[in-house]
Amino acid sequence: MTRHRISDPLPLTARQARIIADIAMGRLQKQIAADLEISVNTVNRHVENIKIAIGAKTLAHAAALWASGKIQVRQS
Repeated sequence: MTRHRISDPLPLTARQARIIADIAMGRLQKQIAADLEISVNTVNRHVENIKIAIGAKTLAHAAALWASGKIQVRQS
C-alpha cells in the first residue's frame, strides 16, 4: 500500500472529494449515503480509499487535511 507524503499531490476523485467535504462538515456516513443514493457500505469504502490516497490514518486526520486545503481533486 502506497501512502503519500503531505508534500505530494493528493488527488481525489470528485466523488471522494464530495464525501470527505461532507464528513469535514460533520455529516454522518448515513446522511451522505442517503444524499448520494448509495449504501453506507459504499460510503465507508470511499472513506477507506480516501485515507489510503492521502496517507491519513484516521477519518479525523483525513477531514483535517481536507479542511486545510492540502487535498487536490483530479481533473476529469
